[in-house]
Amino acid sequence: MDDRNQKRKLSNRESAKRSRIRKQRHLEELLDAAARLRKENGRAVDQVEALSEQHRRMEAENAALRAEAERLTETLRSLHCLVEEDPWRPTHPAMAAMASTDVPLRVYPCGR
Repeated sequence: MDDRNQKRKLSNRESAKRSRIRKQRHLEELLDAAARLRKENGRAVDQVEALSEQHRRMEAENAALRAEAERLTETLRSLHCLVEEDPWRPTHPAMAAMASTDVPLRVYPCGR
């Protein structure tokens, strides 16, 4: 073998070695990224589960508050029938004050 062929073979070996090193480095970077993404995914799953639980609790609380509002509305209707023979005229000072505000006051006739 002449010097030229030997230099070419040596250059090829060194190039192949550099290529293997680059490939190994790239593989290590990919493995690190995969591990990081697995951890990130685990944190995201935990966060979704926590938010889902919080949502379930808030839905239950909302349902309870709606039921209480309906119960109080029915109580108000019943009490209103006891207070006044003309259900459309607010005569109690608190009712008159509420009627003068921007807050809508529902007054239902008795029997409704």
